[in-house]
Formats: sequence, structure tokens, C-alpha cells
Amino acid sequence: MGAHAAIRINVEQIPDDPKVTAKALTDVLKDGGYDLIFLGRRAIDDDQAQIPQLIATALNLPCVTVVDNLEIDGEKATAIREIEGGSQKVSFHLPAVIGANSKLNQPRYRSLKGIMQAKKKKIDVREATRSDAQLVIEKMKYPPAKSAGKIFENGVEAVPEVVRLLREEAKVI
Repeated sequence: MGAHAAIRINVEQIPDDPKVTAKALTDVLKDGGYDLIFLGRRAIDDDQAQIPQLIATALNLPCVTVVDNLEIDGEKATAIREIEGGSQKVSFHLPAVIGANSKLNQPRYRSLKGIMQAKKKKIDVREATRSDAQLVIEKMKYPPAKSAGKIFENGVEAVPEVVRLLREEAKVI
């Protein structure tokens, strides 16, 4: 996708604890001298949405998450981030960590020449820093199936029956 360098971190197994993941990434990033560190807003497997904040805290950098738009002007940056019911404009100094939302960028696909050049690029392989997990997922399962709902086809005549069921069975009124 146009990267100039790549680092792969080897792990025995993907950790359940986001702090372990953040520690492994931080150890690779701490000596990089980066102006911006881009991470996704959240992982699609565990949906914990903690890695950008944990890395920024460990590196003592500002962190802006759920970023939809980013403008950089020298050592300063301005981000528009998604918040519930709207958006928020945030200004900060570089270097920083960004938790990118999918709206931030539309990737450009490489040309055939670029793909062929990418095959020759060296990928730096490092071993993950071992640290003790404080969180271990012991079991995951689907929630129980919901029972079928009730259908009332009598129109207005069904209102007394619906109210009775809400009061006696569902106990919501």
C-alpha cells in the first residue's frame, strides 16, 4: 500500500490482554522517532479499542482517537474526531498517536511496478517482548437464542391484551 518499511512482530499466540499487545508495539515504536503513529480505532476481533491510548500513555504522547479528518501544519495538527451525535475539533502538537476511523483515508492501490518492488523490500522481524497478562479470556460463547416474539394482528382491539402481557409477563409496566 506504499509503505517504505515494515516490521513484523513474532508472537507465540495473540494475547487476550491489550496491555500485552501495547507493550510489544511500544517496545518497537519507542526508538523510531516517528512524528505520527497511526493505529486503527479498534480491532475487529476483540473490539476493545484500547491500543492507541495505551501506546500513547507509554510513549508520553498526545492521543486522538476516532479521527475522521487530519490536517498537519508543521509541528501542529488538527483532527476532526467522531463523537456521539456529532464531531469534535482537536488541536495538538506532534509527535502524536492517532486512532484512525475508516473515514480518515481511502487507500490507493499500488501499480504493478510498485507491487513487484514491494516483493524485494526487507521486512524487519522482531520477537515480541514478553510480559504477564492481567486479562485472560477463559471462555467465549454466543448468547442464548431469543424466543420468538408475539404478533398481534387485531389492530386497535389488541391493545388491552398487549398492555396485559407487558404488565404480567414482561413486567415492564
